[in-house]
Amino acid sequence: GTRPDFVYYGDYRAVIYIDGPHHDYPERQRRDEQQAICMEELGYKVIRFRYPDEWDAILEKYSPVFGGKS
Repeated sequence: GTRPDFVYYGDYRAVIYIDGPHHDYPERQRRDEQQAICMEELGYKVIRFRYPDEWDAILEKYSPVFGGKS
């Protein structure tokens, strides 16, 4: 019941979501959290980029996925 923006397979399985302002609403946040739990139970790392976040910090944190330093 979810559609990630990007999916990475291989050694580091991850799903990437790019969340806009419509994800600020509590009902949507609850649904996003439930979907994240389901994806994690399937063995995926869930990575979210939200519009106010520091994207460089997220890229660094998950550098094995995005090709930065390990």
